[in-house]
Amino acid sequence: MKYSASVSRASGFTMIELLVAVVVFSIGLIGIAGMQATALGLTHDSQVTVRASNLTADILEKIRLNPTARRAGHYNDISGTQTAPSCVTTTDAQGDTTTDPSNTGACTAEELAQLDAWLWMEEISDSLPSGSGEVKFDNDIYTVTVTWKEKQNGTVVDQTYQAGTYL
Repeated sequence: MKYSASVSRASGFTMIELLVAVVVFSIGLIGIAGMQATALGLTHDSQVTVRASNLTADILEKIRLNPTARRAGHYNDISGTQTAPSCVTTTDAQGDTTTDPSNTGACTAEELAQLDAWLWMEEISDSLPSGSGEVKFDNDIYTVTVTWKEKQNGTVVDQTYQAGTYL
């Protein structure tokens, strides 16, 4: 009898093939997780930028809606800390002051401009990280600048959104 010296080939995966497949799959998952983290960070950045854009449009619209104060120059220089006008603040018997921005019936055009500036600055500081805003008037153009802080690659940097319009 003749014996055959042929070795039958093993079918299926070997341990090395399995380890290579697991390594390749793991590298793919790590790449997907990194892309997801980057996408989340960029989504947050774009949301903050959209918020700054909306705040800029908001103050420009308030300027348009109060032509008396605009012509008198009450919107020409808005920056820093603003205070609520006296027409929307009340003081009770204990000396506590409350502000009701919806109670504008007794406000003059100048006080409405002051209220607009105060509410706008409050909204910026509440909705943007270290946010600040500024309105300047020069050569018949209102320029609105909104600035906030943003973390990029582990470093905090200033971001700015600026828009201008002729009114």
